[in-house]
Amino acid sequence: EYAKEALELSREMDNNLGKAQACNILGLIEWKIGAYPKAVDYYLKALDFATLAENKVEIAKSNNYLGLVYWKTGNYPKSINYFYTSLEIKQALNDNYEVALTLNNLSNIHNEIGDYQHAIQFALKALEISEQLDSKYTLGRALGNLGISYLKTKETAKALEYLERALSVKKESGEVKGLAYTLIDVGNIYFQVNKFDTAKQYYDEALSIMTSINDAHGLSIVLNKFAKILFEQKRFKDAISYLDKSNVFAKRENLKENIKENYLLYSKIYEMQGVNKLALINYKYYSELKDSLVNENINSRIKELNINYETNKKIKENELLKQRNTIQSLELEKQKHYTYVLLIAALLGLFVIGGVILRYNYLRNTKEITEKKNEKIEKQKLELKQLNATKDKFFSILAHDLKNPFQTILGYSSLLLTDYSKMSEDERANVIVQINNVSKSSYQLLENLLSWANTQTGRIEYSPKEYNLEKLTKETVQLVKVQADRKFQKIEVQINSNITVSTDRNIFSTVLRNLLTNAVKFSKINGSILIDAFKNEKNIQLMVEDNGSGIRPEMDNDDRLVKIIFDLQKLREL
Repeated sequence: EYAKEALELSREMDNNLGKAQACNILGLIEWKIGAYPKAVDYYLKALDFATLAENKVEIAKSNNYLGLVYWKTGNYPKSINYFYTSLEIKQALNDNYEVALTLNNLSNIHNEIGDYQHAIQFALKALEISEQLDSKYTLGRALGNLGISYLKTKETAKALEYLERALSVKKESGEVKGLAYTLIDVGNIYFQVNKFDTAKQYYDEALSIMTSINDAHGLSIVLNKFAKILFEQKRFKDAISYLDKSNVFAKRENLKENIKENYLLYSKIYEMQGVNKLALINYKYYSELKDSLVNENINSRIKELNINYETNKKIKENELLKQRNTIQSLELEKQKHYTYVLLIAALLGLFVIGGVILRYNYLRNTKEITEKKNEKIEKQKLELKQLNATKDKFFSILAHDLKNPFQTILGYSSLLLTDYSKMSEDERANVIVQINNVSKSSYQLLENLLSWANTQTGRIEYSPKEYNLEKLTKETVQLVKVQADRKFQKIEVQINSNITVSTDRNIFSTVLRNLLTNAVKFSKINGSILIDAFKNEKNIQLMVEDNGSGIRPEMDNDDRLVKIIFDLQKLREL
């Protein structure tokens, strides 16, 4: 119940590591009571959650537990693969106790499939590590595995030596379940040398333990062992009775390997009794189950290969996606650096221009100082004053026009930086498009400002041309559209499409853009901004109207305020 509560709490907190740990505990509980299908379900979920959490300890545990379940249910290829995966992770983590556990598991399963040489190798490695750690549990298992291996290879003396040592260690450590299985193994040695009474004593003790801990797998095995003794003693009726009991536990937990062995012994008993029909039927069941286990192992291996293929495919796709995202990030960084370089270059250019002008004035004044000293001094003062005014005006416009675009770029880039993994592809693409659009608009603003600065320093002459006023106004509106969209404001251009005007394009755009920026800044969210034009005999007046708070009555006559009506014929003076 505590494990289930922990799982629910981890789900509420979206804690993948907590979910993995809880599922591993629940799987272990189901495994210990012989509920193997439920255990598999929990372990697979634990493996998924541990992978999401990138926690190697829990990943190793889940693989080891899955290996145990598939071993108990007779799916040896799948079991070995999970054990090997677990072993590699544990060795990488340098967790020697866990390494010893998995080495013992591999030794167990290789004993069962008849690969005794590898079983001995795994057990000896586990024995060495266990002695270094002074771990009674893993030491007892390693000794037991060696005893089984030597029993299978008919080296009875060695087998009995290791198994007796295993019994001693397990009794000392209190490892009850392992003790019961080792008692069965010792009984098998005495059964092999026809000492049935001694074998029965060990089986009796094992049966008592298996019953007390309700181990269905162990009960099925030990009851089969009693049946074999009774078969050798030709007590066929009693042997069948024990086989029936063994089959109850084996079928309840779907222990196919145990069921198969029971059918084989049924067949031998009925053959000895001369009941050939039943002998044949049970042998047929034995053969079918044997073939079924072989086919299941083959199908399981094929399925596993398919899963590995799909997993590798997904890994490659994820790597490709990461590469694309990295390229996009580099492109964005490149654009940002390019913008910074342009800004720095513009500022440096302005200072260089100022320096050149100062140097030129200084040389000119020095040359003519004897003739027009006072005149040159006054002129120099005037030029310095104009230069400072130009510089101040440029910085004011620069801060005014570029602040909002850079805030937008920083906002979107911060969004990518903090929420990148949470955003969908469409959301990321949309943010990149917005950054690109704002960068283009900022670049256009910078070009216009530089043109204006050059005009003020005399490098570019005022160059009026004929333009369609509506079209020229709409082009400028696009430069502030991003700021307006952020406040859900609507900019309407209601200029007559037939009106033309003679003006300098860059200067017009700079002045109108400043007006629109102020209108956006001081207008309310969801507000509207109206642009209209009025033509009279001599000139054209352009009006920018917004629904902001407006000018307070007491400031209406303040000379510092400028009305939003401009004589486009005199635009150069502004």
